[in-house]
Amino acid sequence: MDFNKLAQLPILNRLPQDVLEIVFRTGEVKQVKAGDILSREGAPACHVIWILSGRAKTSVENINGEETVIDIISQGAKVGLAEVCEEGAYCLSVQVLEDSVIFQLPKAQFLSLLEEQFDLQMAVFANISVEMRGAVREINDLKLKNTSRRLGAYLLGMTSAEEGEVVIDLPFGKRLLAARLAMKPESLSRALAKLKKTGVETMRNQVKIMDIEVLKTYCGEDDWLFEEGMV
Repeated sequence: MDFNKLAQLPILNRLPQDVLEIVFRTGEVKQVKAGDILSREGAPACHVIWILSGRAKTSVENINGEETVIDIISQGAKVGLAEVCEEGAYCLSVQVLEDSVIFQLPKAQFLSLLEEQFDLQMAVFANISVEMRGAVREINDLKLKNTSRRLGAYLLGMTSAEEGEVVIDLPFGKRLLAARLAMKPESLSRALAKLKKTGVETMRNQVKIMDIEVLKTYCGEDDWLFEEGMV
C-alpha cells in the first residue's frame, strides 16, 4: 500500500512522520469483500478501522428488528473510534458494499498508542471536535430545513467549488441517498424537482449545479453539510 495514502486519512494526516510510521507498523491493511461485516451494532468494539478504498453502509436495527440505513461511507471514513476510546460497544453495523481495502488498528494497540503518543491524542481530540460540530450542524439542518434545502445543502457539501458550474458524481444511488438524508424516495424525487428551479439537474449518477452561488443563496450559505472524509 502507498504509505502516502495512509498519511492522508483523517486523524493520521495530523501526525508527524515518525508517529505515523509507528501507527503503520502497528496496524494492518486488509482486503475485504462485498458483504463482509466490519462491525456489528451492540458487539464489543475491537478495532479502529479506516476505509482506504471502496464503500460500506452503516445501519441500525429499528424497534421492529428491521435494518435502517444511516449512511454510505467511503475512502477516508472511520469506524469504531469513539467506541474504542470509550471501551464500549459498536453503535452501528457496518457492511462492505463492494470489494474494498481497509486499515485497522486493534483496540489494545490503539489505546496503547493513544497513551504513549501525545501527537495522536491531539489528532483524535481535534477530529472528534470537528465531528461534533458537524453533527450539530446536521441536526439543525434536519430540524430547520425542508427536504429540498436539505438536499441542496448536502450537494454543496460534496464540492469544494465556491462559484460557477459544477458536476458532482453521486457516490451511491438515489434510494441510498434518500436514506442518508432521512427522506423517503418519493420525497427525494420531489426535492430534486424543486431544485430544478435553482439550476440543479440530475443525470444518472451525476448532479449538475449550474450556479453554486444561486444554490448557496437558496439553501443558506453557512449551513452546508460537509462529509466526514473531507475534514
